[in-house]
Amino acid sequence: MAIRQEGREGRQKPPSAQRRLLRIPAALVALALIGGACAEPTTVSQTWPEGNLLVARTTALRRLLEHLGGLEGTPIARRAALLLHSLPDCAWVEARSSSGDDDLWPTLGCFDRNGDLADLDRTRGEADIAFVLAGPAHDRTVGTLTVSQGGDVAAEILLPESRFEKARALLLPDREAAGPTLLNHTDELVHVRLRPEGGIDIASLVPASSQADRMFRLKSELFAGAVLDGTWEAAVYLPEPGHPMPRAALAVGFVLREPAVRAMEGFLTELLSAWPLRRSDFVLGSARGACLLGLKLMPDFSPCYAATETALVIGWNAASVRKALLRETPATRADDTPQPTHTLTVELARIPEADAHFAGLEPEATQLATTAWPWRRLTADGEREAGAVRVRIRLDGGSGA
Repeated sequence: MAIRQEGREGRQKPPSAQRRLLRIPAALVALALIGGACAEPTTVSQTWPEGNLLVARTTALRRLLEHLGGLEGTPIARRAALLLHSLPDCAWVEARSSSGDDDLWPTLGCFDRNGDLADLDRTRGEADIAFVLAGPAHDRTVGTLTVSQGGDVAAEILLPESRFEKARALLLPDREAAGPTLLNHTDELVHVRLRPEGGIDIASLVPASSQADRMFRLKSELFAGAVLDGTWEAAVYLPEPGHPMPRAALAVGFVLREPAVRAMEGFLTELLSAWPLRRSDFVLGSARGACLLGLKLMPDFSPCYAATETALVIGWNAASVRKALLRETPATRADDTPQPTHTLTVELARIPEADAHFAGLEPEATQLATTAWPWRRLTADGEREAGAVRVRIRLDGGSGA
């Protein structure tokens, strides 16, 4: 469906649309855990049955479901409550579906140590939960998960490379490290940094003369990736008071500054020829760039860019770029361990705060949750293995920001 540009007085999406953007990372966290647990796998066994498989320590699974049940008023909490009442009275449980489309949970029963899932249990090691997701024999997702007494969750998942086709190739980590983060961490909701295998070549993913290319010139030199160093980093921050959108920015590293700025300016020129926009210079310290004003696609959307010494930083608006480049505190938090190769952080403790902000702009709206999240932060990192990507995930217990 074509997107029609509105004029200066055109309508914008109501705040409820923006609030849903913040629900996405939060819902994915819980749905992934409740729908199939995550991982410390070694390899995929030919002896495992087809379909979705699960072996779990009952006490750990109960602890996880109780945490999810604390998200009062959400579908996740209601599902967790139903599962809690269906747990068998045995130390270990198992479940298996005949295909990837079937629900795993109705088959939940006591674990049979001599049954078809005994081999899966042996791969569990010291973890509380082991699982396999449906797929061809050498193309299945497998993993383990452990839940501590305090509620921390440590998980590992082994994803086959086939899961990273087309646009998802931008999430396939390269064997070379992505390097330290560039953008500010203060007030962040989500922060991710990656170096995809093969670099950033968005232009190759966009069909020529497609709507995306016609509207946003995604076949431009900038998106072909030749002037970029292959890294990308994105951050979403708490919104400014009274504003209907969170601040968001993307940083793409470059090899040489001058060709990167030239490509970016060429991209802006193409947009200005296609849209009734006006350009405004942007300066923040030594970082220089421009903003495009008059684009009424979404609230607060006046995209800006600034070229630093190492990256092009592109923001939802000028406030987003200023927030992303704010360096009053180090980019690396004091409690961070040395950064792994490719990283993701979701500050779960701040999601209710952001949701309350949007609810204040729209009094009729209901909030995402009436209670705090049982975890304050999700962190993940990934690295390549032969034919797969190993992703380590941690959920830190506690609701304090």
